[in-house]
Formats: sequence, C-alpha cells, structure tokens
Amino acid sequence: MRRTKRPIQQISNLAGACAVIVAASVGFPVRAQEQPSATSTPDIQNDDEAPLSARERMERRRAGGALGTPATTPTPTTPAPAPTPTPAPAPQATEPAPTPPPAPKAEMPAPAPTPAPAAPEEAPPAEPQPVASQPIVKEDTPDDVVASPSIRVPSGRYGKSTGHLSNVTRHYSADSKNAKASIFDGKHMEGISNPVADLNINVTVRASTEALYDDNVFLRPSGEISSWVFIQTLGINVALGDYESREGNYLALDYSPAYVYYEADELSDDDNFAQSVTLEGQVVTGRLKVGASAGYSVREGSSADLGAVEVNDRVDLSSFQAGVNAQYDVSDRTAIILSGDYLDRDYDRFIDSQTWSARAGFMTSISPKVQMGLTGAYGQVDADERGKEDFQQALLVLNYQATSRISLVANAGVDFRQPSRGDDYENFVFGLSGQWNVTDGTTIALEGHRNVEPSAILPGQNLILTGVTAGVTQRLFERFTLGVKGGYDKVTYEDAGATVELDRDYDYYFVRPSLTYTGRWVDVELYYLFRSLESDNSLIGFDNNQVGIRVGVTF
Repeated sequence: MRRTKRPIQQISNLAGACAVIVAASVGFPVRAQEQPSATSTPDIQNDDEAPLSARERMERRRAGGALGTPATTPTPTTPAPAPTPTPAPAPQATEPAPTPPPAPKAEMPAPAPTPAPAAPEEAPPAEPQPVASQPIVKEDTPDDVVASPSIRVPSGRYGKSTGHLSNVTRHYSADSKNAKASIFDGKHMEGISNPVADLNINVTVRASTEALYDDNVFLRPSGEISSWVFIQTLGINVALGDYESREGNYLALDYSPAYVYYEADELSDDDNFAQSVTLEGQVVTGRLKVGASAGYSVREGSSADLGAVEVNDRVDLSSFQAGVNAQYDVSDRTAIILSGDYLDRDYDRFIDSQTWSARAGFMTSISPKVQMGLTGAYGQVDADERGKEDFQQALLVLNYQATSRISLVANAGVDFRQPSRGDDYENFVFGLSGQWNVTDGTTIALEGHRNVEPSAILPGQNLILTGVTAGVTQRLFERFTLGVKGGYDKVTYEDAGATVELDRDYDYYFVRPSLTYTGRWVDVELYYLFRSLESDNSLIGFDNNQVGIRVGVTF
C-alpha cells in the first residue's frame, strides 16, 4: 500500500466541505450516503481500489455532517502504521429509518455545526439507497367514496357533466336521499343564496268521475227528457308561495277540463267538452297588498247558470272575468281599498253582455271585533240590443268577528242606473255571508244577495235576483260528513230601455242533501238535488230531480 500525499488530501477535504455548506445554505436537499466503516479512514485508499475522483471524495466527506445542515471540515487524523478501529460514538437522535433499515455501521463523529441561515423547512429523512421512484397507487373503495357526502368540485373524468344531476352526485353518496342532502343541506351552503330552498312550490293533480240521473235535462214544464249523465273531470293546480292562507306573496294557475256524456239516444248530439282556466296572484310589500286574477271558462249544456233559471233550458256559455285589487294600511286601524272588475258573457243563443266596474273605499276598526267602511263604485253595462247603461253604487260595509267560531261580512246600499233609453232608476242592493262553527264537527253557513244583472233573453230588461241560501254540515265518524243545503230566489224584471214593458216574475228554490266520505287521497259524495221554478205563466216553470255519485282523487 502507498499513502496519498497529505497536502492534496487536505485541499480535497476542504473543497468538499465548502460544497456542502453552499448546498445546505440554499436549501438543496442533502441525501444521506452510506457511512464509512469504522475500520477505515477517509484519508486512506488501498492500492487495489480504483483512484477516487474529487466528486466521489466530496460525497464521502458530505456524509460526515448532519442531514439538512452544512458539514464542517473534519479534523485530519494522524496516519498510523496500521488501521486502528475507532469505537463509534452514540448515534444521534434522528427519526427512525424507513423500512427496511440499512445494516448498522459505525459513523464518524459529527462535528458541531456552524450557525447558518435557517432553511425554508426541514427536509424529510432520506430513504435508504438505492433511491428509486415508486408510484403511489390508492384504490377508491366504495367505503372511501361514500364516507363524506359533502359538496366537492368534480375534477378529471367527473368534471365534464352532461347536465344530469346524477353525473355529479353519484360519486359522493350511496343513494338518492343522501345525494339530495349532500347538495342542498344548509350547512354546506353557508354564505350562498339558495332561491330553491326559499321557494314554496305546490302541485296538486285531481281527477273525478260523476254519474247522475237527471229526469228533466232541458228543464221543460212538459215533455221532459231524462237520461244518465257521466262527467269526467281532470284538474291541475300549480301554486307558488303562500297560496293556502293567501296572506303573503303567491302565484297560482289552475286548469280543469271536463267531458260530459249523455246516455239517452236523443241526446247523443249534446255530448260536450267543458273547460276552465284561472290565474291569480298577490304581492305584499310593507303596508301595501296588491292582487290580481283572470279566468276563462266554457260550459256547454250547463243547467246551473243564472240563464238556465231564466230561460228554462240548457245554456251554452263562454265567459271571461278579470279583476285587480289593492289595499294600503294607513295605520293599524284604517285601510284604503281599491278594486276593478270586468265580466264578459257570451251565450250561444241568447243576449251577450259586458260589464266593468271600479271601486274605492276605506275600512276602519271600531273595536277588536268590528270593522266598518264605505265604498263607492262606478261602472257600465253593454248588452246586445239595448245599448250601454251606466251605474253607480254606494255601499256600507261591515265585518264582524264575534268569536273565533262566528263571523259575518255584510254590505248594503243603493244602486243607481242610467240607461241609454228610458228613465233613470235605483234599487236597494245588499250582500251577506256568515258562518258559525257550532262545534268542531258542526257548521252552519248563510248567504244572502240582491243583485241587478242584464237579462239574457229579454232585450232592454234587467233581472233583479233577491235570494238567500243556507247550509248545515255535520261530521260523522271522523271521515264522513252529512250535509244539507237549500235556497230561495225571487226573480223580477225592470225596464232598462225596453220598447215593450213586461210584467214577469219567478220563484225559484232548491234543496240538496249529501253524504261525503273524505279520505287521504279519495273523496266520495252521494247527493240528491231537487229544484223548481214557479210562475203565473203555465208555459214557464219546471221541476227537476237529480241523484248522483261523485268519486274524486287528489294527489
């Protein structure tokens, strides 16, 4: 063996230490190398080994410093005639070596580190040599995917959504219930406006089948025609907002078509299709409440209209009505009320008419149970074959809430008319509506009226209809309700520019008992209806009996 020259070796050691200091000061990770054996020294090289390059010698000197800190130049040792084993000091307190650990070897005593600028962060412990790049593979198990149903932004292959909700939610929840909760749960939406959560949408679908026997379909005084009548009705109601109580904002659309079929052969051409559609809404802001409604209906062969009573026949009628109303609360006790209405009646064989009116008034609280007010109206009637007629009304209005079980709404006043032909005239008019909830299962209702309407069969005549209707319902066995309803109307006529004066009046009354079963989804009604129109003229009048059953389903 031959020894290397000491000056050259010292210069090499110094260069290696400087390189380590520079690398550590800039944060370059220093990889731990295999420590030299205790039986050899860094200054001795065997003749049998290949000469070491300066870089290899630098790497060997670098191992003598602490990981992540610059190493100082080791103090050269005095060469001995023979290598003397140097006992290894106690190992430094470092993190456990990764598995598998290298074979235990003696380390050179680490000199005390010199102060140096702090590195950005301590480098993790180096893995044992040889260093190889091993890919980390993590399999997505079902438990890993479903464990957290919180909202996450899809990326990669889940980032391209086709618009279907399942493309996003199916990777974050086990079923549709969890999927809905993970997306719409309020705790995941803090700070984000969610209009869907505040929007109350109610969709109601209904259907009914009615079968009845009518002994006088055309309401004739003689030569009656009887038949079984079948009515199929569908309906859908879409409501947004506070539609049930109508105290807040809401918007509702209702559509109901019906088909009427007659079993009698002589009435095969009278089968018809009826329908109605209604749109209504309301906006409440502060002290102001504004509402509006519009509706259109087609009733072919209807015998319940006012014209049916007047003409003693079935009536084909198309009607359109619209209205707007506003209420402004001046104070907690007083409110100003404005409204407008329009009604268009289009008969198939009789006199058409259009009526519009505008109303204004106020209501004030006299006591916690009584409200009173005044309203005034101005309007116009335009009927075929008679021209236009202006009218005005002055009404006193009363709202009375005696108790939580008794309520009454009434108005009364004077109606003034100015026909285009003939003399002006006036009539007393009133309206009445009351209800008394005697017990939790017993209710009594009352309605009264005196109205002025254009005649559907007599040109230049107005029909004055004065009547009252009362009804009682009694709940039986929770789901059954027994009820009876009856009414009376006095029909008189008044000249509104007619060329021929007529003296005609009728008495009309009806009674309708019923038994109703109300279930969760289904309701069934059995009923009987008797109605009669009496007159001094033997050619006018009828008696009519109907008995029927109606089955309705609501979703």
